[in-house]
Amino acid sequence: MTATHGYMPTTDESKLSWLENFDNKLGNYASTVGITTTEVTSVHNDTLMFTFIMLYLGVITTKKENVTAYKNLIIHNPGNVQLGAIPALPTLPTAPAAVSAGIFDRMSLLVQRMKKHGNYTEAMGHDLKIIGTDAIIDRVAMKPTLEIVVTGGEPIIKWKKGHADAIRLEVDRGDSQGWQFLAVSTIPGGFHDKQAFPVAAATWKYRAIYLIADEPVGQMSDEAKITVP
Repeated sequence: MTATHGYMPTTDESKLSWLENFDNKLGNYASTVGITTTEVTSVHNDTLMFTFIMLYLGVITTKKENVTAYKNLIIHNPGNVQLGAIPALPTLPTAPAAVSAGIFDRMSLLVQRMKKHGNYTEAMGHDLKIIGTDAIIDRVAMKPTLEIVVTGGEPIIKWKKGHADAIRLEVDRGDSQGWQFLAVSTIPGGFHDKQAFPVAAATWKYRAIYLIADEPVGQMSDEAKITVP
């Protein structure tokens, strides 16, 4: 089984790298695939702004860590460290021209137009990094990993979707019933188990298997358990 991953990276840092490459090379192909000079300039302005925002965030994050360390020394000094000057506020370069919200929404629409143009080629797509990659999916080895958190008095079972459509959840509430079907969950953000907690303490265990097109695939997950209430 193969699955296609989209061309757009998922992390902010990798998005920045992708955008810089796209900006640097778009001008080489713009006229060939009907991209105007104004649009090329817009992509460049978007790149300048996103680069600046990422720099801004990095500077602020580093400064926050420095101030936090200073604050901790003010509270407690286990190593008899000399307290220096209060960390100064960061100095940032001048911000670039403002751009509209939705930089990567615009990039997605622009890429769609390019790929529909009669002069578009795969070589062009590879150079601009706008072609997704195919990955071989081992349906026998697929195995979900469960994580349990309790919020509002409800266990929430979290899992990662990967290439599956859903998971089939089972629960063992530590009684004579043993493992029982609980639910089919399509939301990796978390399935809420709304069963009321018992009066006496008990250990609830959960396990799951991936589903693709409603059929179980791969291996059963390791058990995840929690003591309630």
